[in-house]
Formats: sequence, C-alpha cells, structure tokens
Amino acid sequence: MGKFPPRVRFVVETFLAYDRPTQTPSPEWVQFRLRWFVDHTLRSLRAQTWREFEIFVQTGERYRDLVNAFAWPDDVRVCRQRGREAYQEGLGRYDFLSMTRIDSDDLFRQDAMDEVRAAVLSRLPVKERTVLVFPARSVWDAMNGLIIGPHTRPSSPFFTHIFPYSMVADWPAFQAAHFCGHGSGGAGDRGAMHLSRDKVMVVKHGWNWSNLKRGKSWPKKAADLEKLQAQFPGVEVTCDPARIAAILSEYGQ
Repeated sequence: MGKFPPRVRFVVETFLAYDRPTQTPSPEWVQFRLRWFVDHTLRSLRAQTWREFEIFVQTGERYRDLVNAFAWPDDVRVCRQRGREAYQEGLGRYDFLSMTRIDSDDLFRQDAMDEVRAAVLSRLPVKERTVLVFPARSVWDAMNGLIIGPHTRPSSPFFTHIFPYSMVADWPAFQAAHFCGHGSGGAGDRGAMHLSRDKVMVVKHGWNWSNLKRGKSWPKKAADLEKLQAQFPGVEVTCDPARIAAILSEYGQ
C-alpha cells in the first residue's frame, strides 16, 4: 500500500442503456434518457463544489449504435463489460477505490460529493468493501411542478462502495461485491454508514422506467397538498415556482 495520505480514485457511476434481462426499453426511451442525463444529471455533477472525481456511464450492447452515435461530453467515460478496463487501469496507481452510484436521471446537491470525499477519507484504511449511503431523497415532480422534501426510504440506490484497490485485480470477486442491487440485493446500503438526508433529488419526468415497465405513466394532475402532506408527514411540500427554482439551483439546475 502507498504512503499516506492515501491515493484514492473517486468515481461517480451510473447506468444508461444497460442490458438487463427484465428491462427492454424502447429506442425512444434511450434517446430521451441520454439527453436527460447530459441536460440534468451531468449538470448536477459538474456543479459539485468538489470535482476531483471521474464519471463512468455503464452501458450495454443492445443499444450500442445509439450510444456510439451520441455526442458524449469529454468528461464522461462510457464503459462496457462493466468497465473492467477502466477500473483495472488504476491498479498500482491508487490505494483505494471509491464508487458512488447515482441514477442517470437524478441529481446530487452541489455539496454531495464533498461529503462523500470527507466520509471516505474518514474511514480509511479499509481492508474490505465498506459502504456509505445517502438514506433519504427529495422528489422533484417536474410534470406537476412540485418538490417533496427529504424523506427516508427502506433502502437507497445512492450508495458509495469503498474498496482496497488491490481487490479490483480479482475481477469476478470485485464484480460480485460491487455490481449488486440495493436493499436485499447485496449492495449493503441497509447496514451502511449514513450520510446527510438532503443531498439527493429523485426526478419524476414522465419517462421513469419504474412506471413504464408496469405499463403505467406518471400522472399529470393538480397537486393535492393535503393528500401529499398526509403521505409525507412532517416533510415540506412546495409548489411555489420561485422556491422550486431556488432549490433546484442547489442541484445545478
């Protein structure tokens, strides 16, 4: 292991047009998501107060032509085969690897990665996979013009895995430890070290796969504040355009 201060490689990782056996989105969905990622998610990452991290987009083969034809920004690395080449090129150059997951249509507040960095450094050195998690999220309902404030969910996909970089050399073991689902899927987010509650914004834009895969669409309707406040007790719900704009500005929007 290298001398301290440790050499840490920080990566933000997302999945877009990724081959999943139970999900077959349309080409139109992929094209929408590519544009949304650059216009919104990437903007939130570029707006981070601490920016010394790489951005990996994990993709697959089903929509290779669409992905290849897209005008990818220079600060995004497109990965196939789970990015083995990209990750393993760091062997011998780094002591630790930190990978923070974000959905390709969601947002981080501008100080989110600053908090991740501080938390990672506070846990080093580690000898095995160590997990951090943002346990709560806000929701920007872009279709209906409202934001639901931070609220906790039973599990969270917004986790960070920390590994000794030497573990990346054993690629099958590394894949098994890292590429797993949140909740009961093995990512470890339920038992992870909790970070702040106000750093993640989930976006409802009408093309959310969680709805489309069930044959549903995100409803466009007038906000029922009374019902929302009953559903999210003690959570701020705002429909004021000026307040919404102020909140979204903290997420690079």
